[in-house]
Amino acid sequence: MTSTSSSLNPDFPPTPPARAPRPFWKVRDPAKLTGTEAEALRMAFAADEAHLKALGWVNLIFAFNFAYSMGNFMMLAFRTAKGMILTPWAHTTYYIAVIRLHPILVMSATIAAFGLYRRRGWSTWAEFAFALTFAAFMGLTIGHDLWIGEAAEAVLTALGSLFYFLPMTILLRPGYSTVVSAEYEQAVQDTPYIRVRAKLPRALKIKLAALILIVTAALVAWGP
Repeated sequence: MTSTSSSLNPDFPPTPPARAPRPFWKVRDPAKLTGTEAEALRMAFAADEAHLKALGWVNLIFAFNFAYSMGNFMMLAFRTAKGMILTPWAHTTYYIAVIRLHPILVMSATIAAFGLYRRRGWSTWAEFAFALTFAAFMGLTIGHDLWIGEAAEAVLTALGSLFYFLPMTILLRPGYSTVVSAEYEQAVQDTPYIRVRAKLPRALKIKLAALILIVTAALVAWGP
């Protein structure tokens, strides 16, 4: 069995944090543990790897969500073209722009999902492309809501966008650059008996739960 060696990069690994809590990693065969540098690296950054994998799954959910939305838009356009329903608003500049953003959202979220789950460094660019396109999508939607005088709807849309932006803060964690490095990938290859499962940070779960309560309260307060 090989182990990650500092000869790959004399400055690697950086001073690792304390070993991640056991819930983030599991050893299939404890007899295989030999105390190598690769094992120490995996265990030290297991939490960051788990969070990155979870973000990959979250992006996949984003992709399915926008794919479903795009399918609805396409069906609406088809039925309108066939004269089955009358939807004059479907030809407005706003809706045409929103429809054209959907394929980019689906593709960028799907690519980011794969890259994040597989710990690829380029996944940052895919996530950035998704975030930028989604920001444009939200900007158009909020602007449209304000234009037609639906201020409350605009506020709810802005709050709803946080469900997409908050998980992206995982990429700001200091351990991210280590988890997507070539040295860490080698450590993963050297320790197939160490399993790290996807798991969102507890702080992020609390923020999302609080956001759900805020959005629910707003819906109740501004509802019919």
